Parts: sequence; C-alpha cells; structure tokens
Amino acid sequence: MNLALQSAKALALSSLLAGSALPAWAAWESGSVKHENARQDYAVVFDTEFITAIEVGCYIEPENIFGELYLILFTGEEYDDQADYPETVPLTLRTGSVAIELTHARPTVQGNELTLDISELEDEWVWDALEAIEDATGPIELLLDTIKSTFPHENAAETVGAILDLC
Repeated sequence: MNLALQSAKALALSSLLAGSALPAWAAWESGSVKHENARQDYAVVFDTEFITAIEVGCYIEPENIFGELYLILFTGEEYDDQADYPETVPLTLRTGSVAIELTHARPTVQGNELTLDISELEDEWVWDALEAIEDATGPIELLLDTIKSTFPHENAAETVGAILDLC
C-alpha cells in the first residue's frame, strides 16, 4: 500500500475512533507527500464497505513543468505472486447515467495488495473517467467482473479537480 493510501486509511480510522458523525468513507480526502526528488499530491476515497479504494494523484518532479497523473484502484485483495493475472482486465466506471469502459486496467502490486493501474492517460477514456469522477453528483461505481464497489462522490469535485488542474 503506498504512503498516500496509508495516510488516508489512518485518517479514516482515526475519525472512526474519534466518533466522527460521518462514516470514514463519506468523502474524498486529499493530501501531499514530499519525496526526496518529487512531490506526490493525491485524492483518495474508500468504498462503502471500506475494502477497496480509488486514488487519483500527481507526481511532480522539480525539473518538470508538468506532473505525471495516475489513477489506481486498490482492490483490498492480497497479491498472489503465484497467480497468473491477465495482462489487462476490463473495468467499468459508472456515475449516474454515465458508464465508461476502462479496458486497459493492469493488475499490479503495491506492498502485498493487488491493485489495478488505470494510468494509460494518453487514452481518452481515462480522462473521461477522471472527469466523470470530478463531475459526479451521486455514487461512483466500479464494476469488475461480478464485483461492484460503490464510492461516495462528496468532495470529489474539489479534490480530484485540484489534481487534474495540477497535472
């Protein structure tokens, strides 16, 4: 699990322990992590079951004018290094009446968690997905095979919009 996701999970868990009136998954959270030669800004949200997470972020290196935008789905499943994962898997993002087929999600690993990297940003459908998340006015759904994860839209316009503006 990357540092941004760990920070978001810690924040969500601390709000639960503090007795926050809102569930931990109630809104998108944003943050920034400074690395030795770069900065990573991110927006992250957990699904309503607190199992999967979507992270949108931007890596910015000082010598570059533009950052590198990324979109990752954390599945909540342990990565099996003996498994034969397909090169890409189909994934559908839905917000209201908008459905976007993300056909090039690549299974990857972060820490020991199976993730789906959807960062082929030269493809128009990824930009469409990011804009749909930013513009969502209701629940955001991700469908993978027979699995459906539902994410809240609260604060997506501000947090994801800021990442898109930054990169």
